[in-house]
Amino acid sequence: MDLKELEYEDRKYVENVVIEAMGIRSRPTQIQRIGILTQDRASKERYRPLKVSLESVEVKSQFLRNLTRLKGQFIKITEDLTKQERILVREWRDKANTKN
Repeated sequence: MDLKELEYEDRKYVENVVIEAMGIRSRPTQIQRIGILTQDRASKERYRPLKVSLESVEVKSQFLRNLTRLKGQFIKITEDLTKQERILVREWRDKANTKN
């Protein structure tokens, strides 16, 4: 498969399997693979993660609230955070763990 075909397959997968299954009417504004496709990754069938950009914060919130609709599928979805935000979340989690 060439690059255009792979991008089309990614878009079709995200729109049909993920977005429609969650009941969201808007379409992603951008879908891109993270990392470099190497021959080694392709031969071992190791997949690179997808970064999906949505139109607004409201759509993203709705998407994250509806994650339970994907239960049973082998899909891991996390919010894209900056390095500073990840540090802050880790500090809050550590504080909560010490209080418990």
